[in-house]
Amino acid sequence: MQRDQDKVTFVRDPDLPQIEARFSRYRQQVFRRYTHDTYAVSLVQQGVTDFWRNGETVAIGPGDIALINPEQVHACNPRPGQALTYRLFFH
Repeated sequence: MQRDQDKVTFVRDPDLPQIEARFSRYRQQVFRRYTHDTYAVSLVQQGVTDFWRNGETVAIGPGDIALINPEQVHACNPRPGQALTYRLFFH
């Protein structure tokens, strides 16, 4: 993977069919406010993101976890000039 490219990989384990994992790396804004129909748990590995949820924005970075309920409106995008790498698990 080149450092300047965005990358997304989805992973499913047949022994855990109710769980889906997404490994993502973004350098630019890619998400407007949206929802998931499942629970989502996101772990930031690199970079800082402005995480919008419940009408407020907080900065989260490496080691921080974002918990998102089904149908909860949210947005999460890297800060300008930074790469954001995170793992996201859906259930």
